[in-house]
Amino acid sequence: MDLFHFTGAKNFLQIISSNNLNFSLSCNLDDPFERRRYSFMAGTGGSKPPNDILNSFLFRMDNFCEYTKVLCFIKGNQNYNPKLDLKMWSHYGKWHQGICFSIDYEKIVDYLINKYTDHVFYDDVEYKSEINREIEYPLFNFSNATEEAEKYMRIHYKRMFFQKHNRYLEEKEFRFVVLDFTDIIFGIEINKFIPKVTFGENTNKWYEKRISKKLVQLGISYNKMGLDNSTFREFELKQKRT
Repeated sequence: MDLFHFTGAKNFLQIISSNNLNFSLSCNLDDPFERRRYSFMAGTGGSKPPNDILNSFLFRMDNFCEYTKVLCFIKGNQNYNPKLDLKMWSHYGKWHQGICFSIDYEKIVDYLINKYTDHVFYDDVEYKSEINREIEYPLFNFSNATEEAEKYMRIHYKRMFFQKHNRYLEEKEFRFVVLDFTDIIFGIEINKFIPKVTFGENTNKWYEKRISKKLVQLGISYNKMGLDNSTFREFELKQKRT
């Protein structure tokens, strides 16, 4: 399975120069339906816990959701090559001026599991017509709001972090999520997971030259998108030695 990530040329130069791709905070995801706060609804049995316990639980849920780290890619397969998708280049590839780089799926999965153990989850994003942010009670013993909020997130992680509105269906997103409940931004040493980089058709020549030089030093191959008569395709570039 191939994973792809689009970004601007300036940002990509910073990424490979620092050998660091930062996770995003889940509170900064682009789907407003994902960012809605949680609320309670009556469950099928039992009595409603006191309001102060419910509010404490919801506060922890919102806090954890805000600081959970997310890394987003586009999933390719035999029938879909994101690099040939004009809309992806227009939106995420900065109007064809940016970069698309591929990721070695097996290597990055092994790396994240070894580093974050049971705190990392990864899966395809599910696209739905409605994103439900209601939580039924009673669910657990609410005596420890922090512990129960984390327990709920671990059980329902797919619902919480792997659902987007179906208006984003064409993105074919694949995510890595790390349950980290601090506001510290961290990343991964990304260069060793990149087998190939593709420049957009209109990537700035200044950035293309400097990125190409860095890629040669790292031993990463690179190509460029362009038009061949009526076909939008990938062109091989001569790999210049430094």
